[in-house]
Amino acid sequence: NFWGLRCSGCVASIPAQKRLARKFKEQEVVFLGIHTADGEMSQIKKLLQSEQWTTPTGIDRGTSMLDSVTGEKYGIQGYPSLIVINPEGQITFRSDVDPPGDREVFMKTLAEASGVKWPPAENATQTEMIEIMNQLQYTLISREIERVLNAKH
Repeated sequence: NFWGLRCSGCVASIPAQKRLARKFKEQEVVFLGIHTADGEMSQIKKLLQSEQWTTPTGIDRGTSMLDSVTGEKYGIQGYPSLIVINPEGQITFRSDVDPPGDREVFMKTLAEASGVKWPPAENATQTEMIEIMNQLQYTLISREIERVLNAKH
């Protein structure tokens, strides 16, 4: 999970991240957080503690999100970016690139699998939108992790 404190979408997605970690707790899945290079560990720890988010998190090398060493090596396009890596070290999914095919069809299919309405209501509150996006992220990343786990067997 490439993320940053200054990224509201990153912070808003913490509930989905925590749910994923709980779901795969007993399986051979490791979750890591890589904060943008411009973070301060004291502030990151404060957020992790207040959110009761136990994912091991480090700060990328560099001076900002624009020159984060690990982010550059992985070709991160934006934040948050979630990457699934299989046991052989191959990237099998990345959230920062558009899905193949028609994006709207992809979103509608993902929403159906997530049990949420797509597109969201025009008058949806910010809280409702965060809940919808967290559910979509949870479903998408769960599916991708399960794909990797099932490929092992």
